Amino acid sequence: WQKVIVPTDSPEFKEFPIQLDQAIDAALRNRPELKQYDLQLEENSVNLNLNRNQKKWQVDLVASLGSIGVAGPQAIDQLTGEPLINPELIGGVGIANKNLVTGGFVNWFAGVNLQIPLRDRGLDAQLAQVRIQRQQLLMNRTNTEQNIVVSVRNALENLKTAQQAVETAEVALQ
Repeated sequence: WQKVIVPTDSPEFKEFPIQLDQAIDAALRNRPELKQYDLQLEENSVNLNLNRNQKKWQVDLVASLGSIGVAGPQAIDQLTGEPLINPELIGGVGIANKNLVTGGFVNWFAGVNLQIPLRDRGLDAQLAQVRIQRQQLLMNRTNTEQNIVVSVRNALENLKTAQQAVETAEVALQ
């Protein structure tokens, strides 16, 4: 602590001009927290569109096609006494598999399903919550941008102050 250090070289100070507008633009482009807010806003937009779409009418076309393989005891018509199933098609598992494709026991169904959301308070609440979150994200992003601008301005002012201190020290040394 008692020793005096005397530099052998004198530092060379170069002035690098920095434009305030360019520095602010670069800071706003390269800050990860602003990119994170942008991603959160995109996610919020997707959720908003989803909730809006859930309030719309929904029309679905429903259809099914199937086949039944029949084998086993012969069914008799109660009125006529005639067999309901061809006697040649009655048998075990092999016949049931054959009947599955060629037996004529095909079932089919077609229909329309219509859903009309009359009043869904839970969905209304979710939609309102997503809108509030969007406003909060926008306010937080604006606040962060303002803090970044203030930080850049302060840094430039500190640079100017340091430069003036160096110039003053040089004059004092002379």
